[in-house]
Amino acid sequence: MTEVKVADLIPLPAEVPVGRGSIKLHALSLQDIVRLMYTYEKSFLQIYAEGKSGTANYAPIVAAAPQMVVDIITMSAGAKGQEEDVKRIPGPAQVVCLAEIWRLSVPDPKKLKESLSALMGELKPLMQPLEPVEKVT
Repeated sequence: MTEVKVADLIPLPAEVPVGRGSIKLHALSLQDIVRLMYTYEKSFLQIYAEGKSGTANYAPIVAAAPQMVVDIITMSAGAKGQEEDVKRIPGPAQVVCLAEIWRLSVPDPKKLKESLSALMGELKPLMQPLEPVEKVT
């Protein structure tokens, strides 16, 4: 039996042509995905629905949630601090970037749903509103 190293299982980055060059995109971590889900709940659910459909069309998401798209591409490209440059990537290239990031990050949408459901079940009790504190007189 051939020994497989964990590093061999990590998806290789994808190169997406942009202008005269390309942008190297990496898979998002579960932590990144959860952060995006909390920050952009409704828009993120649109990406999930598109991605699991098998015939994803990310163009409406690029148009409807441009800041989320910038954040996703910035995270994936490791381009923190370059958000203004990411905003200037042409829309069609952003659509291709989203498709590649989804492919790299979520090879099995069913497993993502299971992971997020379990994680949300653990986090929900921590997210309950705090009881008002009574004033002591």
